Amino acid sequence: FADLPLKKFFLKVVEPGGDPGDDLGTKHNGGLLAKVAALLAADGEDRTFEILYFDKDGNDWAQMNTDTDMDDLTIDTPPKFCLRFTSSKRTFSAAPFLTHDRFKKELGLRTPQEGALLQIRNVLKPARASSAEHGGPRFMVILPTGCGKTWVMALAPCMLESTNVLCILPNLTIGDQVNSELSHIYSSQHSVGRTGNMKVRIEKYTSRGLVLNSDALPDVVTTNVQALVDTSRAKAGEAGEEGAR
Repeated sequence: FADLPLKKFFLKVVEPGGDPGDDLGTKHNGGLLAKVAALLAADGEDRTFEILYFDKDGNDWAQMNTDTDMDDLTIDTPPKFCLRFTSSKRTFSAAPFLTHDRFKKELGLRTPQEGALLQIRNVLKPARASSAEHGGPRFMVILPTGCGKTWVMALAPCMLESTNVLCILPNLTIGDQVNSELSHIYSSQHSVGRTGNMKVRIEKYTSRGLVLNSDALPDVVTTNVQALVDTSRAKAGEAGEEGAR
């Protein structure tokens, strides 16, 4: 918006998947960018958005990008824009868990669990950011037997403020168990889910592919080694048959 030679234009802000429609609400001027910045900073959550503009030639909304030609826009005819969020907030956020000593008081984490999560937050998050171009660092967290590794697994994405998570388990039985436990931990019936106000979509990846229970893409995918081996072998077989042809 800052690069457009305009003094006024109409803007509508809609939530993810919302239809811009024709009612563009209030006309804004120079204070618009500050209002948009406030929206993006709401609740301290990261939001992503797309900018749409009303294309008069096509009589429809079109997405604006760096190649969009804006030469036909004039001050006399205020253009119509829509700022549509593509995500309302970050799924995994550390903020709810790092205030008011919530590790101990509300979550009741054991000392090894707390230590592992704080190390992930304080050491691994900066390391991952510095080596992002190489896929991030590889690391191992070792906890005593019966200490509650699934809790650490559930909270680690929050400490790293991840976007998507892949959990690879050693076999189908443990995979199903972890999938069930994660679903419970992230729910409103669990202290983690309540504290983080989390809405995490968890799906399974099996030998037959990704099992989706909705049209939305999952935040967490659980699978097991055998499923990945079967998929790899199937792809290798397809490549061999293609080469034979």
